[in-house]
Amino acid sequence: MKESLRASGAFAALSLPSFRWLFAGNFAFFAIIQGQFITRMFLAWELTQEERSLAILSVTVAIPMLIASLFGGAMADRMNRKHLILFGQGLLLGTECFVFYELLNNNLQFWHLLVGSVVNGLAYPIIMPARMAMVHQLVGSSLFTNAMALSNSVVNVTRVAGPAVIGWVLDVGGATQAYALGLFLHLVGWLCVLMLPSYTPPVDNLKPLLQDTIEGFKYVGNSRSIRILVGFGFIAMMLAAPVQNLFVVFTDEVWNVGEGGFGMLVAATGVGGVFGSLWVAYRGDKSSKVRSMMVGTLLFCILMVGFSQSLNFWVAVGFLVLATIFVNISTTNNNTLALSLCEDSMRGRVSGVLGMSFGLSPLGVLPLAFFSEQFGVQQAVTIVAVSLGLLAVLVYLCSPTLRLMDKRARERVKTPQRDG
Repeated sequence: MKESLRASGAFAALSLPSFRWLFAGNFAFFAIIQGQFITRMFLAWELTQEERSLAILSVTVAIPMLIASLFGGAMADRMNRKHLILFGQGLLLGTECFVFYELLNNNLQFWHLLVGSVVNGLAYPIIMPARMAMVHQLVGSSLFTNAMALSNSVVNVTRVAGPAVIGWVLDVGGATQAYALGLFLHLVGWLCVLMLPSYTPPVDNLKPLLQDTIEGFKYVGNSRSIRILVGFGFIAMMLAAPVQNLFVVFTDEVWNVGEGGFGMLVAATGVGGVFGSLWVAYRGDKSSKVRSMMVGTLLFCILMVGFSQSLNFWVAVGFLVLATIFVNISTTNNNTLALSLCEDSMRGRVSGVLGMSFGLSPLGVLPLAFFSEQFGVQQAVTIVAVSLGLLAVLVYLCSPTLRLMDKRARERVKTPQRDG
């Protein structure tokens, strides 16, 4: 049930007790998700001393995640979302207890970590669509933009804080203490979810899960507005995620700043993400989401050209912070619009599709890698950034539906109806 609210400002949604519980749970959950990745990689290297083991560990997360993503959104639209999150996070907590037990007994083996990675890959797509769908359920339409932006700010803060804290604990106390901290944060996140109100989406005719899943993809395909939003959001992500895979090349070949410079670039993306999300939270619905998406995407592409062509490392860091601010403004408004326009009965599945598009965005590293081999990493990022910027302009100019999206979103708040 949505609670009454009179507060305003960048943190308005936090005046709702139920959203505060979700926010706190998100902070604990994402902090350990980001940080525990470092611990698992550290342990895998300690156990095997083989670079390929690190790749295998990543693959055992990615493949189950992609498969489970097909069904996670449908599950969020037909089951109690609170119970679904509790189940998914409980699964993670149980698996981490298993790994911690083996670690305490000096019996940890590489296959234990692989089991944990597979479970993580299966659990994330169960948890994330339910979490995203629950935001609207808790705050309603009037604070949805603010709440989504605050939720995204948590992800960006923990992207920096999680690995930093876990890395420090690993250095000072070792893997056992790092895993103990991880278990504590998992438990805190689980208990925060326990405090949320229960909500089961109304289902008129319960269908097989596969059929519900297929209907979700059909719904996105048949909804012109949501289809365009998913595609437009994918434009920026085809550069934002892949370029991070090339940070190590920039720090080694362009600026020669080593591991410290690499860490600084990663931190810059987190800092920019926080400021971008907080800006959207502050602005709320005061400005056009479509205009914010378009301006944000274009400025992101322009600033990435500045980043890639900078000869000075610190100038490049400045460009990267600004670029990340604008790409977060764009993606937050994009996701908010998509979830505002869809029916509540489809909100979980639309969240799942948005999550899948984000998960597939690292494929953009393929053209980046190709151009890097042909022209060098600096020119490669410039070529892709200019190309994606021009594509965003083309989509905007050729799509009256996109240009009128704000109006349709306002109409839906007043009179909910199916978007075809």
